[in-house]
Order: sequence, then structure tokens, then C-alpha cells
Amino acid sequence: MNKRFCWPIVSGLLLLSANLYANTPWAQLNSNQRSAMAPLEQEWSSYPASQQDWLLQLAKGYAKLSPEEQPRFRQRLKAWSNLSAAQREQIRQNWKKLQSLLKHHNGSR
Repeated sequence: MNKRFCWPIVSGLLLLSANLYANTPWAQLNSNQRSAMAPLEQEWSSYPASQQDWLLQLAKGYAKLSPEEQPRFRQRLKAWSNLSAAQREQIRQNWKKLQSLLKHHNGSR
């Protein structure tokens, strides 16, 4: 999968707790948005509006993915949504540690 879509999913789902906008009903999504977010259709209405908004931002890039990358995007999106809150938080913490290590490693060259 194109890396530019893997970790934005992780970081974007951090927005779970905020609810700043009105929820967007599934029926109001356009065909590209529905295609990108298809793995989340059943739980779409349960997401806070802020998370829906962020996911719809991801959907904009979905159309630019190759036909081979699109199914992988949807699979990873579904896998992330199936994780528990604790699992997602652990992944976020690991990601922060990795970024810190990479920054330190690249800065020492």
C-alpha cells in the first residue's frame, strides 16, 4: 500500500473523541466516498462527526490509488476499525516512539 495512506489512517482515527460537526449520513456520501469507506458502512453512523470528516478527507486520495492499491486501502481501514481502543493506542504510542528514534537517528548523521 502506498505509505502516504497507511499512517494517515492511524493518525486520523485519533480524532475519535471530538465531535465538532454534524454527522454525515451514509446515504449522503458520493460514490467515491462510499467505495473508499465501504468496510466501515455498518458502523459509519456510530463514528463521531470529526472522525467521519477525517475519513472523508482520506477518501479524496482513494481515487488516486491504483486499482491494486484500492483493495489494500480498504482492508487496512477495516483492520484498524476492528482493533480495540487499547490496541489502537498502543500502535499510536509505538508510532511516536519510532518517529522519535528515526528523528534521533537521522539527526546524528
